[in-house]
Amino acid sequence: IEVLKKSNKIPKERKPKILICGKTGVGKTTAINTLFGEEVGEVGHFSRGTREDTVYIWESDSQNIRIVDLPGLGDSPRNDQIFREIYRKQIADADGFIVIVSPPRPAEEGTLRTVRLLLSCGIPSKHIVFGYNKLSELKYPDGQGKITSVELDGLIGPTNRQHSKMISQAKQVFFNDLRESFPRNYFHQDQIVEFD
Repeated sequence: IEVLKKSNKIPKERKPKILICGKTGVGKTTAINTLFGEEVGEVGHFSRGTREDTVYIWESDSQNIRIVDLPGLGDSPRNDQIFREIYRKQIADADGFIVIVSPPRPAEEGTLRTVRLLLSCGIPSKHIVFGYNKLSELKYPDGQGKITSVELDGLIGPTNRQHSKMISQAKQVFFNDLRESFPRNYFHQDQIVEFD
């Protein structure tokens, strides 16, 4: 964002705008609440989640960024049609794009629809960051026939080498799915950032 401001692509008086998007139920609003360190958005535990675009202003060291929570795609064709218009309106002046994904298959249809929409609106693939969320939902056989979940310790991350390996493998599978789904667009593994 600082580079964009210095190059005059973002006027100093305008707050940069980052879109948080992705399929329904991946934790977009929870990710925003984590960023803010408090519950600024209502999480849809028992509802269908975010139904409209909601703007939050994140401030740090006298810098402001507009964070926009968008509804999830992939819930129903009718909703997708309505939500695509919301996306197009917000994409027009957005500066960054974070697509939240989660296990077990993060490249399922809702995610692919989101990426397809961003690309069709002229967003270069290199401007999209993927937030790989809910890592504790990654499951694997522990060698004794028991299914185990990846364990994380707050900001420290995975609690052991096996769990780090599982996260790396899950990211690789997602990356391969992206390349297969969008062969004409260039995505890099560094665009996939894991968190929980």
